Order: sequence, then structure tokens, then C-alpha cells
Amino acid sequence: MRVGCFVMMRNEAPILGPFLDQIESLFDRCFVLNHGSTDGSSDLVAERSSSIFSLYHLKAAGYPQSEVATHFAHQAFRNEKLDYLFFLDCDEFLPFGDRQSMVAELDKYAHLDVIRLPWLNVCPQSFDGTDIFSKPLTHRKPSSNFYKIILTKQILATAPRFEVCQGYHDCVSADGRQLSKLAVAAPVIIHIPIQSRTQLGFKLANGHNRLVMERVNAAKGNGYHWIQLAKRFAQGTLGPDAMRSLALNYPDIRTDNDPAVETLSFGFPYVKTPYKETPAYVASQIAGLIGPSFEYEGDISSNAFSVTDCNGNVALTAKLQGAKKMYREPTPQEPTVARQLVEKLGTFQDDFSSLIEPLFCLPTKLPLTAWQGHIPFMFVLMKLLKPKRYVELGVH
Repeated sequence: MRVGCFVMMRNEAPILGPFLDQIESLFDRCFVLNHGSTDGSSDLVAERSSSIFSLYHLKAAGYPQSEVATHFAHQAFRNEKLDYLFFLDCDEFLPFGDRQSMVAELDKYAHLDVIRLPWLNVCPQSFDGTDIFSKPLTHRKPSSNFYKIILTKQILATAPRFEVCQGYHDCVSADGRQLSKLAVAAPVIIHIPIQSRTQLGFKLANGHNRLVMERVNAAKGNGYHWIQLAKRFAQGTLGPDAMRSLALNYPDIRTDNDPAVETLSFGFPYVKTPYKETPAYVASQIAGLIGPSFEYEGDISSNAFSVTDCNGNVALTAKLQGAKKMYREPTPQEPTVARQLVEKLGTFQDDFSSLIEPLFCLPTKLPLTAWQGHIPFMFVLMKLLKPKRYVELGVH
């Protein structure tokens, strides 16, 4: 039996090591699509076994997850002769102690086209950024609303023109053919959406700032809860209990206490690499906040995307229908400036709460200005330099 996996990643360095440990232990092939990472994630993949991992790079207008996943799925079954193909994110793990137990479970569903596994949200007992796999994780019941799919090789015979849906939650046939699917109760996909206070801070900051820059969604009230959560985080009022509830109910936005919490019995025996928030990861996240990687405009005519391998050979080019975001490659200076900032901060965990947390959120009511990307950086400079006097010129 040959089992493969497709992964898209963007700045996942802290959890990427444990995730790649899982892949090496359970899978025969893994297609990793890097979407503009600047934290060394690509290097971490390149250091692994070339017989298992194939690294590709995505330049995209928008987020063509469905298009690229469909392309690699067809390649996996036609060229790699895989029997099963998983679609995982870097914060998702399988509850199998070894490959043999996974194969035995997959054998039960070999007659299907699509297997749907439920999410089991889990979270660490502490959000201090230390190795989350060194201590037990907590969870509640598996989600009844969110599933991730596994495709079997049978799908080629059933629907040669199958398409993977956005989010990997389903698969359909382009010509309307009926696929045999089953949503199972077990096994589950162990999902760790919130790994530390630092990681959540960046997640909320990026989400908040994108909503503000999009304007349209913010004006309609879409994403309002994320904006409020970002404000609570910046004000220091999003405590451990609220963060735990967020993690266990993700993607639902709930911060109330949930008494029905249990300790996860699975111990991740395949994980050998510790979870580690490196300076490069922190620098890449700060660089993204100083210079956002997406510029939102009314109409984007350049909606093409391309996938290349590590040698620069083009594997896929296409257009994303209805794209509303234009991707901007990070300039070489942005990660450098951010790394210098991290070096100035020293031990990041010591300074994060007092110096960085309050600085991530753009104002909700933001005038139309080309200077909005400078606002968080201005706050950082003021905190670092602590001037006795300052002069502000050019107020609009």
C-alpha cells in the first residue's frame, strides 16, 4: 500500500518539525506547497528525506487551495500510483502510533472514493510557547460539523474529473458523477489551532489587520468577533481559559468556559522534534505585520497563479476565478529589519506581553492612507526608544 499527503504551508516553523516527523513515520510520499514562507519553513522541508518529500512553491493571486490540491491529487494517483491521499495542514496530526495501525484502518474503507474524518480540536495545557508535545493535551468531543477528506485510488475510476473542494472538506465530480463517501466517527484528525499565546497573537493580528484593510467585510460586520478578540488580546484581557475555549471550539468564536474537557490519551509517539518558536519565525510574523503580504483593491485583473519546483521548473499555471487579492512578495529588507528587531528584544518571551502585544492591531476606524503599514512599526519604535519628546509632521 502506498499512502501520500498534500500540504500547503506558510510560516509554520514552530510546529513543522513535529508535523514532518509524522509524515516520515506514516507516509510514503508528501507534496509540500510553500506559499511564500519567510521563517525558514522551506529549509526544514528540504532537510528531510527527498524520497518522501517533494517541495514546490506557490505564487498566487488569492488562495487557490482547491485548484492546486486537485492538480496534485490527480498527479498523485496517476503518476505516483498512490492508494490513498490525505490533505493535512501543519497543525493536524493522525492518532496512529505506527504505520501498520494506520494501514489496517484504511483497509476498512478501500471500497470508497472519499473518506471523511472528523476534527478533534485539542490545545496545550499551557500557552507559554514551550514544547506542546512534552505535556498532555486537552480536548472535548470531536466536531460534528467539520471534516477533512482522504481520497482513495477508486476515485479515478468513478470520476476521472474529480475536484477537491476548498478547505479539503469535500470532493466532487466536475461532470456530476456520484462519489461514494462516508463520514466516519473514528479515526479523527487531531487539530491544534492554538499552540501558544505568541502564535495566537500573530493569528489575531493578521486577521484583524486584513479585515480592516479589506474594509468591505469590516463595514458589513463580517469578522466582527475576530476584531473584538484582537482588541481583547491587545488589552491583555484574553486569559488562558478564554484561549482554551477558543481552541477547543475552533472555528466557532467562543470564549466561555467549557467544563467537558478531557485529557488526550494519544501521546504522539512519532514526534521526535520539539515545538519551538524560533527568532526567524517571530521575525517573519513581525515582518508580515509591518508590511502586509496582501494588498486589497477593488478589482484585480492579474489573478494568475503558478507552481514551481525547487529547480524553478513550472509545474502548474492557471487563473483563479474571482480573485480579489493581489499577492506581493516580501521584499528582502522586511525579514532583515524584523530580525534586527527580534535581536533588540533579546529573549522574546520576556518582552512579548509588555512590548509587542499592544502593538499588533490597526485602528478599526482607519482613514484611507498609504501609511497604514507604518502604524504598528511606529508603536514598536516608540516603545523601544522611549523618547522624551517627539514631533509628528503631516497629520492628515
